[in-house]
Amino acid sequence: MASDSIRFILFLLLGTFCFSQNIEAYAQIHCPRLTYAEVPFYPPVPWGMHFGGVVEIQIKIENGTIRDAQLKRATIEPQDGDKDKYTKAAEDKLLPYLTTPSLNNLKIWRFVPEQQGKFVVTFIYRLEGEETLEPETPKVELELPIIRVTARPFKPTRS
Repeated sequence: MASDSIRFILFLLLGTFCFSQNIEAYAQIHCPRLTYAEVPFYPPVPWGMHFGGVVEIQIKIENGTIRDAQLKRATIEPQDGDKDKYTKAAEDKLLPYLTTPSLNNLKIWRFVPEQQGKFVVTFIYRLEGEETLEPETPKVELELPIIRVTARPFKPTRS
């Protein structure tokens, strides 16, 4: 029984090691080393309207600078999880509130000067937790090629 437990622990440790090695190899092959970026923010309109989403942008890097950024895919995710909440027309109107800030954030990114290549960057915007009366600073995780921006929902005040 004890040897089975030890085997299981070794299996988990080895699996974790191999998984982390694969992630590092993926990052080295597909994601050039970032030298400068500003922290992305949670866009105000989606935050106030209580929706998030996923934005995938393919970027092309030449000499450490992004030379091209093409929107590959974008989706809206309502906070309440009701995927049918927005019609296609409503999604089309709301998506620029996620895609434009994502594209603008990428414009200032810089990589090691001699690096070049293509890869897809994924911005994930999520609202989690209890609603607050005032906006709080979102949590930002930058693990290329994924950027997660998580905020607590807030109750917008009407002026």
